[in-house]
Amino acid sequence: MAGDLIVPEDPPGFVVRTEVQKAAWDDGFRLERGVENGGWLRYASTTARGEIWIAGVPPRGPWLLSINHPGVAAELAVLPSSALSGPGLATFKFNSL
Repeated sequence: MAGDLIVPEDPPGFVVRTEVQKAAWDDGFRLERGVENGGWLRYASTTARGEIWIAGVPPRGPWLLSINHPGVAAELAVLPSSALSGPGLATFKFNSL
């Protein structure tokens, strides 16, 4: 719903870290790059260009994905974007991982 305030857990706790790591690893982003301001967990891939950041509100979301690859951002523009800006070029909101 528009106007909902989303505040990612900062720093990310056990549940958020575990769920985010599983989602990142399942999608090929296995290089952990640490935590950035605002509770964003940063990941990279050995095979895909760009990086992703994932943040979440425990225990069940919503979840936020921020990406820095302009081509992927353009392809994902059909997805619901987030009112909360993330560290990447585009940030998207998901109700589940």
